Amino acid sequence: MVSPDDPMVPPAGMSAAGVAAESSMSPSGRLLTVALTMRLVLFAVFQAIVAVVLFAGGVPEPWSASAAWWPLTATATSVVTFVFLRWRARVEGFSLTAFYRPVRPGVAKDVLLALAVAFVGGGIAVGASILLAPIFFTEPTTANALLIQPLPTWAAVLAVALFPVSVALTELPLYFGYVQRRLGARTGSAAAAVLIPAVFLSLQHATLPLIFDLSFIGWRASMFLGFALVLAWSLWKRPRLMPYLIVVHFLLDLQAAISILQISG
Repeated sequence: MVSPDDPMVPPAGMSAAGVAAESSMSPSGRLLTVALTMRLVLFAVFQAIVAVVLFAGGVPEPWSASAAWWPLTATATSVVTFVFLRWRARVEGFSLTAFYRPVRPGVAKDVLLALAVAFVGGGIAVGASILLAPIFFTEPTTANALLIQPLPTWAAVLAVALFPVSVALTELPLYFGYVQRRLGARTGSAAAAVLIPAVFLSLQHATLPLIFDLSFIGWRASMFLGFALVLAWSLWKRPRLMPYLIVVHFLLDLQAAISILQISG
């Protein structure tokens, strides 16, 4: 008997026609590479657009100034990510909303497991951020000072409203809902399906924001690797945790956006 939590079973909500479509219209390796790298690239592209606008407005050192706008460049990237997922859902015949719907029965168990994953993964993320900062920086507080910068009040409010929800709805579904299952089917390797999306999820932060400082890039690229591995393994083993981990992701990003709002003016 096949378990509904088997990692090779399509996400809940996918129709029989969708299963057939996924088999016959599975994405190419090139498309999976695009999916894995698109956020890394788009973060930098949208930051460059912000820098051009700031330059046109006469802001000194526009690239440095553009780094503070990373919550909104992440929002723009997430809009593109959502469009990508919608496109692939239509082409491959799967249900995008299945990523966001709880699977019944078993909700109580899933909530408890998701909380456990959040506790373990969040602890690893916080610990990595603290432990890695002294490795990359002479003064560890430099790391957060570069990341958490003030914005105009209107932009900070917009970031609180848009950044957490847009990223939460797209980041985990892209890496661990869309790419992971197809990478596993393509390679036949559970290790590849867990490791590769986790590594790229972590690496994407190297350009969010893109500051041309190797210490900062190294810190950002590596600080979420442990958390990403926990998420990748958990969602590979039990994909029905996705809706709850999306909520966890939202709350974590909301906290970051509020931190920026508190210092903005």
